[in-house]
Amino acid sequence: MNLIPMPKKIEKFKEVLKNKAVRLITNVTDERLLKAINTLPASEEGTALEILIEDNDKESYILNVEIEKISIKAQSIAGSFYAIQTLRQLFMQESVPCCHIEDEPDFQYRGFYHDVTRGKVPTVDTIKRLIDDMAYYKLTKIIRRGYI
Repeated sequence: MNLIPMPKKIEKFKEVLKNKAVRLITNVTDERLLKAINTLPASEEGTALEILIEDNDKESYILNVEIEKISIKAQSIAGSFYAIQTLRQLFMQESVPCCHIEDEPDFQYRGFYHDVTRGKVPTVDTIKRLIDDMAYYKLTKIIRRGYI
């Protein structure tokens, strides 16, 4: 199972998900979270996706992938966003294993240094793609040097 970053706890089961698509069964109102959910393959016959969000500042989450249902229990909207990114990475695998994942970030700020002074200046589309890639890998900050 290739996940980046590797979650703190993974329990993998023998079964695999038969349908690599989801259908949301929870009412989600946060716009950023809805955009993240829309990056998942979806269909009316997809596996039920349930999201439960507690209301605090922690970014931890529990992701359960079962044959009949995928459930996310997160401490915050940010935690559920990161759980969806993990689910996206699982869906990129050849087969999606049923599993139990518990994770939380090691650091409050996770990012990288982007030096644009030693090459061509990135376009707006390049920066947008970079931000999408950062979300996929659960990074939170970009530190840049140079001019955009």
